[in-house]
Amino acid sequence: MIFFKNTTRIVPLIDGYSLIPLNEDAFKLLNTDEDEIILIKDYSNLTVKLYSILMQFSQIDKIGYIEAEYFGGSGSQSVILFDDGKSILESIHKQNSINILLKKIGVKKKLFKDRFDYLGLNKFRKTEDWTK
Repeated sequence: MIFFKNTTRIVPLIDGYSLIPLNEDAFKLLNTDEDEIILIKDYSNLTVKLYSILMQFSQIDKIGYIEAEYFGGSGSQSVILFDDGKSILESIHKQNSINILLKKIGVKKKLFKDRFDYLGLNKFRKTEDWTK
């Protein structure tokens, strides 16, 4: 079981989907000072420990990990989708990766909106804003 301080929370989205922002406090809680922090290659915040946790939770339901980095209109997206205890999709530094992951999770595309916008993931530009 994972417990977070009140600066980290589960953010409900539309149609029963949820988001857990991996802000600085959550990162510190998941990766204590006693832990050796080992980042997964090509990811900014995905540690070996978090990867393991996501694999375990994916035995219950599909779970996705998303990173996006944009500045001045250019940037990239990286994702991993876990299901049944293993990684079933990985897309690193490619455009539209998030929408591909959302489609595989089951998010339906709505008229005039892509899956990212339909879920409301366009609401904030910074991860920390999801916890306010």
